[in-house]
Amino acid sequence: MVIGAGDVEIDLPRLAVELTEALRVGSAEPGRRVRVPVTADVTAMILVPGLAPGIPAYTVKVHAKNPNRSPAITGVICLHDLATGDLLALIDSAGLTAIRTGLGGALGAHLLARPDARHVTVIGAGAQGRAQLVALAALRPIESVSVRDTNPAAEAEFVAWAERLGIAASTDLGDVGEIVLMAT
Repeated sequence: MVIGAGDVEIDLPRLAVELTEALRVGSAEPGRRVRVPVTADVTAMILVPGLAPGIPAYTVKVHAKNPNRSPAITGVICLHDLATGDLLALIDSAGLTAIRTGLGGALGAHLLARPDARHVTVIGAGAQGRAQLVALAALRPIESVSVRDTNPAAEAEFVAWAERLGIAASTDLGDVGEIVLMAT
């Protein structure tokens, strides 16, 4: 079975609780990553194993990083049966990686910010900046966002996107938000 980004529904508040617990507990034996340079454009191919207690499956993530593309990281997650090793699914990793990484940054910002903070500044208007803002909005109410990026067109796209989410948005950093997300 091949699972694309649009085929996965994620409960961000629940995932936040589970990710927080996983970060707190850590792993007795972290998986060993294998990193291989590929070409001048594809700066790395990385194999990342994944195994969690109580889940009768394991994953192997294969991804390539190409800073000249958007998204810069593309790949696949292979889900295998823990007992037999049989392949259960191939999952497009770009969307899930953005969500997981975005949630990690949002969790840190959420836990360190004042409980009443509602104004956010995002540095980096790409997929990671969007993922962090969506994740943070799942954890607390967000009233406004300011964005900064080296690409003015990306800033404008981010502002329009955030406003479609119902969040007031601008590129004015004159009043830096109470919460800053670094998504570069």
